[in-house]
Amino acid sequence: MHNVIRGGIAGAIATAPMTWTMKAADRYVPRQSQGRLPPRQITEHALEKAAVKHRLANDHIDALTVAAHYGFGAAAGGLLGAAAGRLPLPRPIAGAAVGMAVWAASYLGWLPAAKVRRSAIEEPAGRNMQMIVAHLVWGAVAGSLLDAVSVRELES
Repeated sequence: MHNVIRGGIAGAIATAPMTWTMKAADRYVPRQSQGRLPPRQITEHALEKAAVKHRLANDHIDALTVAAHYGFGAAAGGLLGAAAGRLPLPRPIAGAAVGMAVWAASYLGWLPAAKVRRSAIEEPAGRNMQMIVAHLVWGAVAGSLLDAVSVRELES
């Protein structure tokens, strides 16, 4: 259980450099694909499905986007924490592998299946590269942080 908690904390922290990477790389994506990044698109889709988006100010949608993105990063980090000890790889490499698995499961799997966004296969190569690099950054940072996060220190 401690590995899942440590992974969750590491995943939440690693979401910051991941987000910076997505924003920095946005200028290299084709102009028609720039703008709202996937976390914002996913949040807006959920709010539309819940029929509440029209009631929220843009600032509130921004805050919900950040909360959802960091929450997802923490949840994925929990999976990393559970899996990292079973992967015979250095932690940053194991993290990057889990980051790629999260990207594939999301952008090739559940997001298109739920009709939240189109499959990565249909996206411009630049957008895919942006998101793949961001997920590699997330994973490498989260993996590196796994050993740095001590649950005992948090409990005392």
